[in-house]
Amino acid sequence: MIIKSGVCTACLLLIVASLDANAAIISVDLQTPGDNLVTRDTDAGLEWLDVPLTVNLSFDYVSSQFGSGGQFEGWRYASNSEVITLLDHAGGDGNYVAGSFGNGALVGFLAPKLGYTQTVNSASVVTAITGDYTSTPSFLRSYVQLGYSTSQTYAILDNTDLADNQARNYSGSALVRAVSFVPVPSAVWLFGSGLIGLIGIARRNS
Repeated sequence: MIIKSGVCTACLLLIVASLDANAAIISVDLQTPGDNLVTRDTDAGLEWLDVPLTVNLSFDYVSSQFGSGGQFEGWRYASNSEVITLLDHAGGDGNYVAGSFGNGALVGFLAPKLGYTQTVNSASVVTAITGDYTSTPSFLRSYVQLGYSTSQTYAILDNTDLADNQARNYSGSALVRAVSFVPVPSAVWLFGSGLIGLIGIARRNS
């Protein structure tokens, strides 16, 4: 009976580990239980703040709030390469240029987690300014945009000609922070393997 119970427990742990291993991008809480205001990319070790929290706040204002006691203390602007990594980890096809449609699985999964910022032609859209900009011409701020409608989906990384200090009521900021955590899948696999070993020893002794 004990051996059977141990086998069931080990199998359950292995199933949980398998599920967790596939959950590279998950929603986590920021302030209160269940608010799901943060998206964690466990593979990249980064957390992304929900974009609607920074809608209608200028780049300069958001940047000024990163320090101790600031509204966004501990956060920073994401780089374009970090944005691409997130899109890739969410199942993107690597093609994120303006005018490119597709990435339906990516948008359907990731956009609701990051939070929609506007509705355009019946399409729900997430628009977030990143920390990168072009040098020539100057002050072309980069942004990521995920759009979803019944007819098309798209994930693009492009540039906007709006000045950095302009607030936008249709977009927010792509903010990230590094996160360190115990890799649950590895821990569970190790624990499960140990249980299986103990079960094998018990069987030999019996």
